[in-house]
Amino acid sequence: MGSVNAFIVHRYEEVLATIPIIAAFMTTMVGAGGNTGGQSSTLIIRSMALGDIELKDWWKVLLRESYVGLVLGSILGAVLFVRGFMISHNIMVNFSAALSLLIIIVFANVVGSMLPFIGKLMRIDPAIMAGPLITTIADLAGIWIYFAVVTYMLRIR
Repeated sequence: MGSVNAFIVHRYEEVLATIPIIAAFMTTMVGAGGNTGGQSSTLIIRSMALGDIELKDWWKVLLRESYVGLVLGSILGAVLFVRGFMISHNIMVNFSAALSLLIIIVFANVVGSMLPFIGKLMRIDPAIMAGPLITTIADLAGIWIYFAVVTYMLRIR
């Protein structure tokens, strides 16, 4: 899957050449998605194992994790926006990074919480849906979301 990530970065090579400072935020985007998605997945698997949630509760979990993602993403996005001024004085670059982080965290929380339900529905151990799978999905989606938001917000291309 690492080669898919490289393909995504290669696709946005012109964007990186136009505004090279955006490369400084890439690791934040990848790391945040994998971490939040993994944590969300772990909490859901634990709750399933303890019998606290069932398959029928998927929509409640979806709503809760969307809300948690919005709150967490907003806080971390605001911190990234402010911290971004340490490396870039371009408000739009920093805002694009902050907005990307918010979207990535919401996405990762939702996917991380829904994968165990999909596993259980398919009669697969929900734990298989954690760890490397959610991290890979969140990493790939995270870098793509970041470049898509930056490209749109900075009107590149």
